[in-house]
Amino acid sequence: MKNKLLLVIGMVLAFLLLIGGTAAAAPVLFAGGDGSLGNPYQIENLEQLNAVREDLTANYILNNDIDMSAYTAWEPIGRTEWNQGANTWNKEFPFTGTFDGAGHTIYNFTHLPETTDPLNRQPDGNGSGLFGYINNSEIKNVRMENIRIESVIMDHNNVGVLVSHANNSSIINCSSVNGSIELTGLLWLSNAGYTGGIVGKADNSTIKDCYSDVNIKTHFHLAGGLAGGVINTNVTNCSATGNVSARSTVGGLIGGASVTKSDDIYIKDCFSTGNTFGMTVPCKNSLDLGGGTAAGFIGTVSQTGTTALIHISNCNSTGNASVENGTTAGGFIGELRNGTVSDCYATGSVYASGYTYDNGTLALGYAGGFIGKMNNGTIQDSFVSNTVSTFDEAGGFIGQMTNGSIQRCRAVTNTTAENSSAGGFIGIMKCGTIEESYALGDVYAKSDAGGFVGTVNDTTAKNEIKINNTYSVCDVKAGENNAGGFIGQVIAHGKNILIANSYTAGSVESIGTAGGLIAKSGENVLSNAFYDKTAANTEITAGGSGGKGKNTDEMKNITVFKNAGWDITKDEPSGSSVWYILEDYGYPVLTSFYPETVYIETEEEFKMIGTRVYEYDADDSGQKKFWHTNANYILTGDIFLPEKLNFEPVGNESLPFKGSLTNQANYVIHNLKIEKPAEENVGFIGFAKNAVLTGIQFENTSVAGDYTAGTIIGNGTNITLINCAVESGNVSAFEEVGGLIGKADGAVLTNCSFEGDFVKATGTYFAGGLIGNASNITVSNSFAEVKEVYSENEYAGGLVGFVSKSASVSQSGFSGNVTAGYAYAGGLIGEAEKTIVSQSFAKGNVTANTHSAGGLIGALSAGKITESFATTGTVTADEAAGGLIGFADGDNAEIIDVIATNSIHTTNGKAGGLIGTVAAASQIQIENGFALNRYVNGTADTGSLIGSADSGNVQIQNSFNWDGIKNGNVLMDTETGIHGTEISAEDVWDNFDENSAWDLLSAKTNWQKDEYSRYLLPILAWQNQPFVADALYLVFEEETENKNTGSTTDSKAIIKETVAAPVTPENEIPEKGFETEILTPPVETAVNMMPILLIFLAAIGIYICRRKMENDDEN
Repeated sequence: MKNKLLLVIGMVLAFLLLIGGTAAAAPVLFAGGDGSLGNPYQIENLEQLNAVREDLTANYILNNDIDMSAYTAWEPIGRTEWNQGANTWNKEFPFTGTFDGAGHTIYNFTHLPETTDPLNRQPDGNGSGLFGYINNSEIKNVRMENIRIESVIMDHNNVGVLVSHANNSSIINCSSVNGSIELTGLLWLSNAGYTGGIVGKADNSTIKDCYSDVNIKTHFHLAGGLAGGVINTNVTNCSATGNVSARSTVGGLIGGASVTKSDDIYIKDCFSTGNTFGMTVPCKNSLDLGGGTAAGFIGTVSQTGTTALIHISNCNSTGNASVENGTTAGGFIGELRNGTVSDCYATGSVYASGYTYDNGTLALGYAGGFIGKMNNGTIQDSFVSNTVSTFDEAGGFIGQMTNGSIQRCRAVTNTTAENSSAGGFIGIMKCGTIEESYALGDVYAKSDAGGFVGTVNDTTAKNEIKINNTYSVCDVKAGENNAGGFIGQVIAHGKNILIANSYTAGSVESIGTAGGLIAKSGENVLSNAFYDKTAANTEITAGGSGGKGKNTDEMKNITVFKNAGWDITKDEPSGSSVWYILEDYGYPVLTSFYPETVYIETEEEFKMIGTRVYEYDADDSGQKKFWHTNANYILTGDIFLPEKLNFEPVGNESLPFKGSLTNQANYVIHNLKIEKPAEENVGFIGFAKNAVLTGIQFENTSVAGDYTAGTIIGNGTNITLINCAVESGNVSAFEEVGGLIGKADGAVLTNCSFEGDFVKATGTYFAGGLIGNASNITVSNSFAEVKEVYSENEYAGGLVGFVSKSASVSQSGFSGNVTAGYAYAGGLIGEAEKTIVSQSFAKGNVTANTHSAGGLIGALSAGKITESFATTGTVTADEAAGGLIGFADGDNAEIIDVIATNSIHTTNGKAGGLIGTVAAASQIQIENGFALNRYVNGTADTGSLIGSADSGNVQIQNSFNWDGIKNGNVLMDTETGIHGTEISAEDVWDNFDENSAWDLLSAKTNWQKDEYSRYLLPILAWQNQPFVADALYLVFEEETENKNTGSTTDSKAIIKETVAAPVTPENEIPEKGFETEILTPPVETAVNMMPILLIFLAAIGIYICRRKMENDDEN
C-alpha cells in the first residue's frame, strides 16, 4: 500500500511539474536590441514584427525582408477606439516609437474584410495598413511590395498601406509597390475617412522621399495615390504612379490638402503619373452621389480659419483626370480655394461631364487643363500641354476663375465645351488678374468661344478683371454664336474690366456673331490690343476702339506695337522689356518665356541648335519655336551623327551661344566630327558666353581647327560645365587646344572628364587635357585620361595648359603623358599663376625639352598645393624638373601635405624630389612633404626636396625624403640641393607608426596610415587606393650604400606580400575612418527547454517508484 501511495505521489508531482513548466508561454524575443532609440529592437521574422504592438513606445529596426503571406487580416499596429454614442474618439493607443525598415521589404501584405455586410461593421479608425494610428512617431526606410487591401468601410475609417492615420509624425523614404486598395460600404457615409497609397490621413506631419505604386478604388471621398488627405503637413520629394478612383476629391498624389494653423505648408518637388477618376456611384435620388472633383495631382487645396497658405512648387502630373456626372476636373488641381502654385506643369487630358438625367443634362462640370476651379490664390511660372473637354466652362488653363492672380503661365491645349464658355486659357472669368501669359491650340464651344477667355462676366459691380500683356494663337470655332479671337463674350456689370497690350493671331469661325478680338461686348474694354485680320478672316471686333486689326506682315513689325506704347524690343530682350519681336520670323513674344525651351531628339534637330530658325521641336506641343543661340535646349534622346558629317559649330564671336543644353537622362551624342583647319573657335559650340551645359556626353569625337579648339567649346567666357564627358576623343589645332574647352576666361567645371588618344597644339602654345588656356577657373572632381597631351612649344598640362589670374583645382586628376616641345609641362597644369590645387593627383610621364617640368605643375607663380600627390612615371627636362613643381617663382607659395613617388631626370641639373628650382626672391613654404622618389638625376644642383633655391627664401617644416633616392646609380649626394629628414625603407614600411615622423603627422586629419596593406606608409586621408603598387621600389632587404665613396652594393629587392583591401566589394577601398564592424550571429528565437527537462525528470521519478514497488513485491 505504501509503495502504491509513493507511485501516486510521484506521478502527481511529475504532472504538477509538467504543467508548471508548460503553462506560461515563452515571450517573443527580438533578434537583438533593447528597444531604445540608440539600440532598437531588431526584427527578423513575422512573429517579431507582430510583437511590435506589445510595446507601442519602443524603437524597432528590420534586419531583413519579411513575408506577410501568413496573414490575411492583419491588425494594424497602433489603434484608436470610436465612441459611437459620443460621436468621438475617446481612447487612443497610438504607436509612438520609431520604426526603421533599413531598406528592407515587407511583402505579400494582405487585408481582406471580415464581413461584406456594412451594417455589421463598426467605425474603426485603425484602418487597414501596417500601422493604424501613429502619434509623435517616425517611420522610415520601409518598402512594401505586393499589397492587397479590400475592406468594407464605416465612418471614420482611414486606410493607408503603410499608415492609416499619422499625427505629429514623420514618414521618410518609404515606398509601396505593386499594390491595390478596394473599399466598399454604405453609400451615404459622410465621414468614411481618407485613403492613400502610403498614408490615409496625415495631420501636422512630414512626408518626405516617399513613393507609391498602388491602384486605389473607393466609393468614398478623399483618395490620393500617396495620401488621402494632408492637414498642416509638409510633403517633399514624393511621387505616386497608381490610378485612383473615388467618389470625390481625388488626386494623383493627394486627395485633399488643407491648412488650419498659423504656419505655412509646403508641397514641393513631387510628381504623379496615375490617372484619376471621380467615379459615378449608382443611386436613384441623390445628385451629390455622382463623381465629384478629380485632378492629376491634388483634388482640392484649401485654407480654413487662418491666413497661412499652402505653397506648391516644382511639381508635375502627367496622368489623365476625369469625372462622370460630376463637377470639377483639373489636370493639376481640381479646386484651388487659396494658396500659391509656382513652377509646376500638367500634361494629362482632362474631362468632366455634366449631370445627365432623364430630362436632360444639368450644366455642371468645370474643366481646366491646370485647375478646374480657382476661387483664389496665386499661380506663377506654370504650364499645361493637354486636351480639355467638358459640358460647360472649359479652359485650357483654368475652367472657372472666381478670383486670384496668374502670372507668366501658358496653356498649349485643345479645349472643348459641349455647351458654352470655352477659352484657350480660361473658360469663364468672374474676377482676378492675368498677366504675361499665353494660349495656343484649338477652341470650340456651342456658344461663347474665345482664344483666351470664353466668357468674361464680372457678376457684380465690385469685381475687377484685368488681362494685360497676353496673347492667343488659337483657332476658335463657335457652333452657334459668339466666337472671338480673344474673348467670346464680355458681360459687364461694374465696368471694371480691362484687356490691354494683348493680341490674337488665330482663325475665327461662327454661324452667328464673330469678332477678331471679342465677339460680343456691351462695353469698351480693350486698350492697345491687336488681332491678325488676315488669319481671323474678319475686320470686325467688339470691345471698343482700343482693339485694331492688322494684316500678318504688320503683326510682325515692331513699329506697330511701339507706336501703341508697348514695352517691346527687337530680336532679343533688353533690360526689363515685357515683349520682344523676331522680325521676319513671327509675332511678338513675351520676355518672361525667353529664352525658349527647345527639345532635341533627332540628328536633324541637333544640327539646328542655335541656327535661328523658327521651327517645331520634339515636345509635340504643336508650337513653332525660335532656335536661338539664347534658347534652353533639352536633349531627350541619343544622337547618332553621320560619320561623314562635318559639323558646323554653334555660335561665333559676333553671335555667341548664351543658352543652355541639358541632358534629360543619360543620352549620348555619337560621332561628332569637326574638321575646320582654317578656322578659329572650333568645337560643338564655337564661341560661348554665360552658357551652361549639364550632363552632356560625347562618344567617338574628332575636332580639328586652326586656333582655339575643344570638343565641347572652342572659346568661352563665364561658362559652366556640369557632369559633362567626352569618351574616345581627339583634339588638335595650331594653339589653344583642350579636351573639353580650347580657351576659357571664367569657367566652372564640375564632375567633368575627357578620355582620348591625344590633345595637341601643333604650332605654338597651350594644350590641356580639359582646357588649353584658362583664367579665373574652378575645376572640381574632374579628370582626364589622355595618351598624349602635347604642345609644340610651351604650356602643356594634364588638365590645363596655362592658367593666368587665378584658378582652383580640387579633387581632380590626370593619367597619361604630357609633353611640351620647349618648356612648362605639368602633370596637372603647365604653368599656373595664383592657383590653388587641393586633393588632386597626376600619374604618368611629364616632359619639357628645355626647362620647367613638374609632376603636378611645370611652373608655379604664387599659389598653394595641398593634399596632393604625383606618382609613377618620369619627370624630364634639361633643367628645373621636380616631383611636384619644376620651377617655383613668386611670393607666398605653399606646398603642404604632399607626396611624390615618381622619378626625376635632368640633363644639366636643378632636379628635386618635390621642386626642381626656386627662383630668386621667392617665398616658398613646404610642410608635411614626402619625397619618396626612386631617382632624382642631374649633373648639378640636385636635392631630395629641392634641387636649387638660388637666393629664394625656403621654409621647410616636418618634411621627409627616402634615404635611398638615387642620382643615377649612386645614392644622392646631400651636399647640394635642399633635403628633408631622411627616413629609411624600414621606417617607411615597418615602423612608421612608431617613428618621429608619424608622431608629427598623426595629429593632422589630412593623413592616415595605409592600413589597407601590411605596410604603414602614410597616405592622404582622401585617397581611395593604397600607395603600395606605386612605391614597391622602397622595399629593400638591406641598404649597404657607402655615401662617402659613392660606391654601392646592389641590394636585393624583396616584394613583401601586399594585401590591398580585399575585404570590400569589388576591391573598393574604405573611406577614412572605415571600421570593420564585428557582428555577432543573430540571436535566434529562444526555444523553451524547461518543459522537456521536466518531462524527462518526471519519467525518471515514475520509473524509480515503479522499480521500487516491483522489488518490494519480489521480496
